Amino acid sequence: MFEIALTVLSCLRAGTRADVAWVADYAGPEINGKNGAIAITPGGGKMGSVLSNAIDGQLIDHSRRHFEDAQLFQIEISGVDALIHGVPEGGKATCVCVPATALPSEIWQLLIDRNPICITCETKADSISNFNFYTVKTISGAPQIAQELFAKGATGSLIDGKLVINVWFPVTRLVIAGFGPIAEALDSVSQLIGWNVSMAGNPDISTGMIMGLSPVDATVIMHHNVEDAGRALSSALDSRVGYIGAVGSKTMQVTRANWLAYRGYSDISRIYGPAGLPIGAKSPSEIAVSILAEAMSAINLRKSA
Repeated sequence: MFEIALTVLSCLRAGTRADVAWVADYAGPEINGKNGAIAITPGGGKMGSVLSNAIDGQLIDHSRRHFEDAQLFQIEISGVDALIHGVPEGGKATCVCVPATALPSEIWQLLIDRNPICITCETKADSISNFNFYTVKTISGAPQIAQELFAKGATGSLIDGKLVINVWFPVTRLVIAGFGPIAEALDSVSQLIGWNVSMAGNPDISTGMIMGLSPVDATVIMHHNVEDAGRALSSALDSRVGYIGAVGSKTMQVTRANWLAYRGYSDISRIYGPAGLPIGAKSPSEIAVSILAEAMSAINLRKSA
């Protein structure tokens, strides 16, 4: 849902129709993307993905046929779709498809800002209505079963009688600016803990990625060139990212600090450099673990502040 929020909000502001679809329940072989969502535009274009794209086409077709209704319906992954998308066949997904205008308008900016939210709605036959949403501050006003699902702190969904509940929690994104053995180790270890990792050696690309990060995200700068590292660090300081790690010696940290100071960045207290907790790490994998532990600590401290 986080990935489509900006697209949906842009459509709403432009007065362009958009439908939103997601999975409320799934039964069948394990498959990625159960918690995905798609935004569907009138021409059949889409943003996002559900169940590894295996049912996106069926969701688009349903949106075209029922463009005025909010509906709860079931889709089965066919043998053809399974073959095309490389997933097991036979899984059954109970899906929500709803005009974006039927959802509370406040949710899109909350999702863009990567806040966890809970959306509830009620079913009557195949139609759905009474959409409500809750945040960390208001979840105490939700039905008890929704509060319990939200308290797990992870994305999930369930259908309880006539009540459909979906909870979305953002997954931490890590942007690694630069390449090398430590970057590769960071990539591997981060994915083990479920983080979304992007790696870019080109400073033009990495700075753009960093600017879009939020307080639940992290970036690690390991460009060797001072100019490249400085540009990435300045982008990080201009963003709301929760953790900024700078790999390199203390001498390199001073050089980068001077580069930033010359360009008006006098407060660099958000930068952790040299990145990583002081655990005596030597190998790239050990250094990666120390950096991730430091990043998790910094992000969690900001969440609780």
